[in-house]
Amino acid sequence: MNMDLSIRDLIKNMEWKHNDKEELIDFWRAKAIRAALPHRGIAFFRSLVDSAELNDDFRAEMANPFVGDANVDARTLFVWAQGKGVNPENPKYTTLGSIMLPTISSLGVDDARFTAAFIVKYKLIVDPEERRRFAARFQVPVIGEAPAASDIAVGPDFSWSGSNDELQLQKLFRPDPLDWDIGFLIRAITAASGVCRIEINGAPGGTGFLIAPNLVVTNYHVLGKTDAEIDATAPNVKLRFGALTNEAAQEDVGQLAALDAASPVLSKSPVEKHDFVVLRTDTSKCKGTKPVTLQKTAPAQDSNLSVIHHSGGQAMRLQFSPTGVSTIMQQQGKLQYASRTTGGSSGSPCFNDDFAVIAIHHAARSTLWGVAGEGILISALYEDEQVKQYLDGGQ
Repeated sequence: MNMDLSIRDLIKNMEWKHNDKEELIDFWRAKAIRAALPHRGIAFFRSLVDSAELNDDFRAEMANPFVGDANVDARTLFVWAQGKGVNPENPKYTTLGSIMLPTISSLGVDDARFTAAFIVKYKLIVDPEERRRFAARFQVPVIGEAPAASDIAVGPDFSWSGSNDELQLQKLFRPDPLDWDIGFLIRAITAASGVCRIEINGAPGGTGFLIAPNLVVTNYHVLGKTDAEIDATAPNVKLRFGALTNEAAQEDVGQLAALDAASPVLSKSPVEKHDFVVLRTDTSKCKGTKPVTLQKTAPAQDSNLSVIHHSGGQAMRLQFSPTGVSTIMQQQGKLQYASRTTGGSSGSPCFNDDFAVIAIHHAARSTLWGVAGEGILISALYEDEQVKQYLDGGQ
């Protein structure tokens, strides 16, 4: 693969945030100390080098640099690998990426997400398509591009209740989350593990998310206009989660879960009320999925809001749309926000900065200034006695 020198230099000289570097070094140090290997962890660091796709010169440089102090050895390996930039043996990866990638399949789910966050944030996979597939596997959300304002009319109709002042609207849009700290990105990846694509008769229909190990919520209108339509549609619904750490699942295919055959629908609230449906499923064969955290109290006006969604029903590409809350309509159980969402986003979770879900995105409309979004406050789920018993750790 030919690589432009300017790109090589960019990657080689990319500065890591100090705290991120120290977190990775401490991660390796802890793994070395706990490893059931001889020589006080030296074998652990040698195994990282041995498993990487490196040329003979690089292997010679790292033949005997470790001293048996896990903290020193972790720092030695990081400084060396990061300083080497793109791996000449395989230019699809940086040298550091070549060292980190082979370990990820042997890690637990949480450690794999931790590692994936570094790989994506610092572009340790150089090849864009390879990096996209990796991000899809681990459900790393990418920043959503603003859709053309004239194109959007999704979900029930509504009127924008917020300000139309240009300066006020500009404040609603937030920066690219990949420029934020690694802890934020790790929380995003963990939260995204509970997000799925709703498929109806094999075609993308919307987005949903796990509110309990075997319960998924999406919009009522995703499945139909009436209770009878929803009951008829439910047997044809599949839920597609990310591949995550399941080696048997392909990045662009992910992991499929079917609905409960005997009783697929736990509860539903029509469009004119709360526009949600709760589906029974079985995720026991979907490795790495995790229910989202819910916040039943309404967020504050102007607080951060991020929608994670399957934009346009794309194959396991989760988009991250950071924005701000414009208006809280407590009596109607709704909130409004500027939006980057498109078709396929109905039923998506709206997160706060702690990655607790505060609302269910259910509608978007074009305006003169962009796209307005509306969500159903998560408190609506707690008003439903059938659903409430399963929330917050209920059985």
